[in-house]
Amino acid sequence: MANLKDLRKRIQVVKSTKKITSAMKLVATSYLKKAEGRYHSGLSYRNGFQGVVDRLCRNLKAIDTEKENELIVGRKGDKCLLILLSADRGLCAGFNGNIGRYASKRIQVLQEAGKKVHVLCIGKKAAGALKPNHKQLVEKIISMPTDRHYHDVSILVEKVIKDFYEEKFDTCEVIYNQFKSILACLPRCEPFIPVQPSKESLQNKNQDLYDMEPMDDEFVNKITTKYLVAHLYAAVVDSQVSEQSSRMMAMDSASRNAEDLIGKMELKYNRTRQSIITSELIEIISGAEAL
Repeated sequence: MANLKDLRKRIQVVKSTKKITSAMKLVATSYLKKAEGRYHSGLSYRNGFQGVVDRLCRNLKAIDTEKENELIVGRKGDKCLLILLSADRGLCAGFNGNIGRYASKRIQVLQEAGKKVHVLCIGKKAAGALKPNHKQLVEKIISMPTDRHYHDVSILVEKVIKDFYEEKFDTCEVIYNQFKSILACLPRCEPFIPVQPSKESLQNKNQDLYDMEPMDDEFVNKITTKYLVAHLYAAVVDSQVSEQSSRMMAMDSASRNAEDLIGKMELKYNRTRQSIITSELIEIISGAEAL
């Protein structure tokens, strides 16, 4: 009977776990719908600014400013900042592990090219997924924005730009999980500083039929800063929708696995119980025949 008690306890534990995973799946589904709305709006917002930056880059030679804007033309140097976007929590399948492994490979490539790499983690799980010898490169870990997304990203971008002008780094890249579908999200690395024109802009040799005025340093700085905020904001909401889709699929898989495990344990419980009953009946019949 002790074996039956153990089986009953295990069945009860798995049923309780299934309730938790089912509830977490529903919560992730609810968050996913909200995150998808921010994702589409953030992508449209970034693409709008991308068009403005493309025109700035195409007409860069015609811009008569006091000095070239380093956020656009870049700067020579060997210091690189990597911004890693991950989650603050786990239970989202390989979401955090994939970004950590991808970032470790990118760090290795940069170091082999003679770059001095520094890492800024947005999300507490990214640092733990890096290789042990790369964890010492992490300078700061901050939480992923959950409420005032655009406001928090704006403050962070201003700090990054300030560090750039103080020559703490020369180039910057953003690594995050790009949302492909509910079933798939893939790690992606994008250049952040200096600002890069889109591929469509590089292929388009036609000049614009209008100019932007006034083309002074203040205007260029404002447009560039706004674009960087839009770029990082789009990456943040992209990472968040990928996180929620990964968590939803992970909890769905866990719930189905728990259901299969419950079925197997209940079958084993019933067989064990029937075996014990059969053994007791045989003992009773044998005792009666002996009398």
